[in-house]
Amino acid sequence: MFGWLKGESKCPVTPEVQAWLEGRVAWIAQQFGVERLRNAPVVLPNDGFFPDEYHGTEDDARKLFERVCGYMGIATNRVELRFYKVSTHQARNPYWDDWALTAGLYQEQDGRAVIQLEESQFSDPLVLVATCAHELAHVHLLGDRRLQRDEDDGELVTDLLAVFLGFGVFLANAASRSNVLLGRIEGRSTGRRGYLRDTEFAYALAVLAWLRSEDTSTWTILLRPNVREPMLEAVRWLAETDENTRLPRGRRFDNIGQNAGSIPLSPYPDLAQPDPPEDEPDDLDHVGRGVFNLLAGRFADAIRELSAAIEESPDDVEAYQQRTLAHIASDHPEEALADAHRAVKLAPDDIESYFVRGKSLMLNRLHDLAVADFDAVIDDNDESGHGDARLAEAYYQRGLARAFQGDASAAAGDFSRAIVKAPYRPELYEARAIAYECLGNSNEAEQDREEADWRRGKPPS
Repeated sequence: MFGWLKGESKCPVTPEVQAWLEGRVAWIAQQFGVERLRNAPVVLPNDGFFPDEYHGTEDDARKLFERVCGYMGIATNRVELRFYKVSTHQARNPYWDDWALTAGLYQEQDGRAVIQLEESQFSDPLVLVATCAHELAHVHLLGDRRLQRDEDDGELVTDLLAVFLGFGVFLANAASRSNVLLGRIEGRSTGRRGYLRDTEFAYALAVLAWLRSEDTSTWTILLRPNVREPMLEAVRWLAETDENTRLPRGRRFDNIGQNAGSIPLSPYPDLAQPDPPEDEPDDLDHVGRGVFNLLAGRFADAIRELSAAIEESPDDVEAYQQRTLAHIASDHPEEALADAHRAVKLAPDDIESYFVRGKSLMLNRLHDLAVADFDAVIDDNDESGHGDARLAEAYYQRGLARAFQGDASAAAGDFSRAIVKAPYRPELYEARAIAYECLGNSNEAEQDREEADWRRGKPPS
């Protein structure tokens, strides 16, 4: 009654994300069979699914993992389970590595899957279940060679598969529980625990609800409001009539198993690669060719050209600065930092050298030193009154450094300053949303996530 007062529903994700998500759902249906998606139980955090007593011990974690294996359809003898502590590995190696800020890891050794779980999660079984489901989804995708390791959207697809195999409630709820603010460091993308965003979980769960054609109230009530509310709106949106087909929008999923080809794969918008520059001009020197290749994403070629420039002119500051950026993009932390130090030594008054060194320090997880370099960049730009793009990036990177230091309040302040200088960058809003979440400001966090989603569909202005 009075439902007409709500107005027309809308899809909670952008058209680009919708196209990617629906294409991947169709692909999952092809790989696993639509009946499996329809019939897999929606696993809930209750005694019916997890009857064992849980006290947060390693044995408890093993029993819980075995339960998740059963619901995911993976024999426990296929997987070796191990545990680790992030702090142990960070103490051993101060540089950014595969352990830092992880909740779980999937590897293959001697033809067998090895899943490792970070021990700090033992105190929160909801998060631990979500991590188990995500890592076991890797077994289905990577272990069974359904997906290649170099797929740009591989981690997102892994989350999506775990949702459609029944663990959406756990993943969606655990996504906000990371106790460390993560962000982007020059192309290295990280995020809250869980790779899908709230609205993406919401739309995926709405599609799942449509496929299952059943009362979802037993599990939707368990979702966080940031997921539940857009999910319910998406359910209404799928039930509304499409003006082109004169059928409910969700009807296109009814025969998704047989007609998956009618929903093509689309790139995830944040991961879409920009078009490379046109053909390289003939009159460029080694530095020019290095910068050209760097902009085109050909980092090995950029490093080669810039190295040739340094051989010809060992004191070329710009060549060191640009090669630092190429090493950062190639995930070469030690080489990047060595080049950045050399650039600063050659030209201690060139603020660009401090800018690139700050980025290389971030990659090496030397956050205190990075803050000092970004302070210098910010002071210079504030005094000169120009360079908004560089100033926005400096505030952003300093905010990340402060977040890694555990100061979410200072991080939020820096992200806010970055937004003033570059309001068109969606990742700035996403970073501030996570900072707000760490501070307990859920309303502000949700507003920033909505703004980030809106900005992703807008050109810079």
